[in-house]
Amino acid sequence: MLNKEDFINKLGLIIREARQNKGLSIEELANSCDIAYSTLFCLERGAVGNLQVYNLYKLVEKLDIETSLIFKEKDPCKSSNFN
Repeated sequence: MLNKEDFINKLGLIIREARQNKGLSIEELANSCDIAYSTLFCLERGAVGNLQVYNLYKLVEKLDIETSLIFKEKDPCKSSNFN
């Protein structure tokens, strides 16, 4: 399991890459998701402490991010079972 810092860094990188692939600025994405520019700016840099779940949902939906990218660890050899 990723620790909080590593998870936030990973999430920020995923969101930044998806935003750039869509050709959106931070300001455009923040406005379209009704999220503060500063929150999104900090999130992309791994500097946000807590992100509201609904804000994460809005970003994932707007950027068409597959949730498996966010919630799976990088090691493909890890078991996907719950035990």
